[in-house]
Amino acid sequence: MFRSPTCIASVWLEDRPIGSKRAEIPMPAREEKTVSMLYGADLKPGLYKLRAWLACTPPRDLRRLNAELRIKGPNDMNLRAISDADLLHQEK
Repeated sequence: MFRSPTCIASVWLEDRPIGSKRAEIPMPAREEKTVSMLYGADLKPGLYKLRAWLACTPPRDLRRLNAELRIKGPNDMNLRAISDADLLHQEK
């Protein structure tokens, strides 16, 4: 059976699921392609634990497949790439 190349993503915030989505990679996939999966949560200012899981089936002949997590804060007009200033690492 022929199946289209697909990406699946699941996101958790503070160990609670906020969404799981599946999206097909547009074909033919000979160059770079973009698949968007949007999730949302209403948050108050503060620090939150975010966990994301992403898996894609590789399409034939695709030269490059990237994953990028983007955010939109209250002062942002559009989604933007996460910078190191947005992240906090704490040892357990």
